[in-house]
Amino acid sequence: MKDDLSQRWVGDSLKFTLRMGQWNLWGDPIAKFGTEYSYRALIAQAGIGANPVTSAIYPSTRIDRTGEPLDGKNAYIIHFDSVPPVGEYGFWSVTAYGEDNFLIDNEINRYSINDRNQVKFNDDGSLDILVQAYPPEDKTMAGNWLPVKEDSFHLHLRIYLPHSDVLDSKWAMPEIIKQ
Repeated sequence: MKDDLSQRWVGDSLKFTLRMGQWNLWGDPIAKFGTEYSYRALIAQAGIGANPVTSAIYPSTRIDRTGEPLDGKNAYIIHFDSVPPVGEYGFWSVTAYGEDNFLIDNEINRYSINDRNQVKFNDDGSLDILVQAYPPEDKTMAGNWLPVKEDSFHLHLRIYLPHSDVLDSKWAMPEIIKQ
């Protein structure tokens, strides 16, 4: 009976899942559930914070742009045509997690890339974050490296105080490109 109830919560709540490119996120009415009890239960069961989308969104993905699962045996670029637009005091970050949902231990103790990091932008103003198990050959890209292990992983993009262009899908989510 408990499993049936859990499955119903998930099924009822999937209507609130938004797909933005390769990324998925929980949308409205998160944190303002009203009578959407199944959605509230699913979020509580998942143990994630429930900020309203005007405060923060948490897109995640387990696939590259071709739909293949992310695997640290490969190297990837997360390509941002432009970084996430945020309001005053807002910020963004990209974090990699292992299959166990924990941060991936690595030799440089780097667990995310964010707008506070010293990253190298491309000449056109775009940004490439390197997600791979080994340091980049191009040493000028070391600050853009998000280390992973040679294993399955998933990514979370957190955007705090997202600009309305993010919420209206006028800003393009980054693509994850297998190298």
